[in-house]
This record gives sequence, structure tokens and C-alpha cells, in this order.
Amino acid sequence: MDGLVGSVKTAFKAAWRRADITGFRFHDFRHTAVTNMQRSGIDHLTIMKITGHKTLAVFKRYNTFLEGDLREAAHRFNTYLTLAHHGQLDDSHKSLINKGAPVAQLG
Repeated sequence: MDGLVGSVKTAFKAAWRRADITGFRFHDFRHTAVTNMQRSGIDHLTIMKITGHKTLAVFKRYNTFLEGDLREAAHRFNTYLTLAHHGQLDDSHKSLINKGAPVAQLG
């Protein structure tokens, strides 16, 4: 298995040189995968199982947060609270909240 990983890394390094890409490490793919899984709504414990992270402290170093991530979280929480306040929270609305649907569409 190490031979395959080594040959893949070697191939990527050669491609980066030909494309004149600098400052990129093969390991950056792991950071990107963790961030994309988090943004897609997969919970951190599941991501940790997929990626093999044993501790939350190490996992946190791999996840990247942007301002838009925080806005999306605030929007989803606001939607949840609005629905709960109006007694409209049921299974069909939970799936819409997870997809980030605006409150106006939840009706």
C-alpha cells in the first residue's frame, strides 16, 4: 500500500511542478475533505470516524470556518426557533431546516 501512496504523491508533485503550483501539500486534500464534509452537514463525530481522527482537538485543526459558515448556522438556528415558536416543527420541517431553507418557504 505504501508504494501506491508514494506513487500517487509523486505523480501529484510532478503535476504541481508542471502547473507551477507552489505551497500545496498532498495532505491539504485531507483538510479540504474535512471542511467539505462539515459544510455538507455531516456531524463531526461521523467525519472523525471517516477520517480516522481520534481526538476532537486534532479534528478541529482540519476544519476551516468562514464567515459564511457562521451566517448559515445562525440562519438555520433562527429558522428552528421560529418554527418551534409557532408550533410548526415536525419531521418535514426538520429536513428543510437542514437544507437551509428560508422561513418564508416553510409556510
